[in-house]
Amino acid sequence: MVSAERLGCDDALLNRLSNHPGDPVRKYLAQQYRAVLRGIPWEFTLATWWAAWEASGKWELRGNLGGQFCMTRRWDLGPYSPDNVRIRTNVDNVLEAADHAGGKRGLHPPRKSARAVETVLGLATTDPLDILIAQEESHC
Repeated sequence: MVSAERLGCDDALLNRLSNHPGDPVRKYLAQQYRAVLRGIPWEFTLATWWAAWEASGKWELRGNLGGQFCMTRRWDLGPYSPDNVRIRTNVDNVLEAADHAGGKRGLHPPRKSARAVETVLGLATTDPLDILIAQEESHC
């Protein structure tokens, strides 16, 4: 498994989240991977990311459907960081981003290649577990 040091948390938090319903560690890695792939700066550690979810009280309601909750960036701009995210419904996220873009999507910079993402995240291409964890499908 990925080390607590690499994730920016202590062993106790990593152990607690590794056994938590909904597998937060995999969700964190997947969201981080997708953000970097989309060229969006990632300024969370596992500890700060989990703190945002825990404070929201919405972890159990998290998902890909319209009325479910996800971590959103304000106006779909800037980095994923503790100061720039909110936990909102997917519908609210899409409406806010579309409103800000004048009804147009496509606010993201060009995607990076998987190799570039592996380099940015420090993933060893010979370590398939890290790559599989990071590539796990999850919207938020």
